[in-house]
Amino acid sequence: VMLTNQIKALVDRYSDHCNTLDSRYKLLHKLGEGRYGKVYLAFDLKTVDLVAIKMLKETGFRHQLSSFLNEIRHLVFLLDCISCEKSLKATKMIDFSFEGRLNGSRPVAYYTMEYIELGEFYSFIEHADHISESLASHFMRQLVETLRVLHSYRFYHLDVKPENVLVNEKGELFLCDFGNALYCKKPKEVHWQRISFVGSLEYSAPESYMLDELKDLKNGYQNIREYELGKLDVFSLGVVAFVSVIKSQPFGKADDEDPYFRRMMTSKASFWDIFEKLRPSSSNFKTMVESML
Repeated sequence: VMLTNQIKALVDRYSDHCNTLDSRYKLLHKLGEGRYGKVYLAFDLKTVDLVAIKMLKETGFRHQLSSFLNEIRHLVFLLDCISCEKSLKATKMIDFSFEGRLNGSRPVAYYTMEYIELGEFYSFIEHADHISESLASHFMRQLVETLRVLHSYRFYHLDVKPENVLVNEKGELFLCDFGNALYCKKPKEVHWQRISFVGSLEYSAPESYMLDELKDLKNGYQNIREYELGKLDVFSLGVVAFVSVIKSQPFGKADDEDPYFRRMMTSKASFWDIFEKLRPSSSNFKTMVESML
């Protein structure tokens, strides 16, 4: 709240120099940029609140519009889930438009969501000297509970990483960026031919990029039709837990050709020896990460 109030106090001084969206939002600062959208911190002139706005990039508009629309559909679905499940922490969408006007002229597609004060969990990890296993456990429990609720609705994020987690001033973590998510209305009725896994390789389970190869094989669909998608999120969260405590990636890619991943699968003791000098960790922490991976 203190940080939010400090930013609001500066709005009157600088708002005249900011771009205006739909005569309602003052774009104060670019917070980040994804595959197809830019995220801005904005001031809502109507509610006098700070919000975050994700705006579709101008280039390749038609190609990216379907992904943008897919994310908005997921966020609309999540609004109902969040209202029913108190333990589900995900960013709430406030508004959206496909006919927005930037400075009264240039057309843009965007959606507005709640502003989470401290931003990406990735930045929190990077700027912290050390995150203890106890504190990391506090963070991971929140994400585990959020994923548990999502999976109970057959909703899978499929791109869990620190950049897609936001943290507020209370230390609460919120899952965001649902552009790669998948919602299965009925169990075991996944249309695999429509799925393309585009998550980050450093956090993706081996199955994430092997599934596309399996689809091309004879009877390949029989092999993956009943695959438990939730395990993909669990694997990614295991990597997030490792990065939070060790402050290093455990491997570059979950593939046998990656020497670190291969050692993780075949010689766990020697794998942990590599990182022991960087950041010693307990046996409980090692067991947890190994189980998730």
